Amino acid sequence: MNTNDLRDWLQLSQTPGVGPQTFLKILYLNLPLQKVLENPARLAPNIRLPAKTIEAIQQSNQKDALAIQWLESSSKHHIITFQDDAYPEQLRHIPRPPMTLYAIGDINLLSSMQLAIVGTRKYSTYCEHNAKPFAKALAEEGYTITSGLA
Repeated sequence: MNTNDLRDWLQLSQTPGVGPQTFLKILYLNLPLQKVLENPARLAPNIRLPAKTIEAIQQSNQKDALAIQWLESSSKHHIITFQDDAYPEQLRHIPRPPMTLYAIGDINLLSSMQLAIVGTRKYSTYCEHNAKPFAKALAEEGYTITSGLA
């Protein structure tokens, strides 16, 4: 995906009111994202967007520029869209798959067996002393540890 297409993807996927189901309809109907962004009020008849969502699409979105800057800051940074071959097959089949994934490291690991460790931003001392060694031990046994980056 070229940078302009990625910018369009990021802008639309980060727009309040455009959730996975709406985004998947746009993809299914093969609507060019640039055209959707240029004139969101004129989408296919079976995609109806609330006025607030249309207004949000039409406003300037700076988050996409920050995401592109992050992507270009390291060869280990990756932005993976729902249409990318690297997008994990397991996620394609959940009811509301994320349209965009941000990854650091070897994206080939996304197709391996994974174990998610879910936590909190405000963790206890007990968690601090146990979570990292636990994740390290599992990784040493060949598991790919997935984090939501809480």
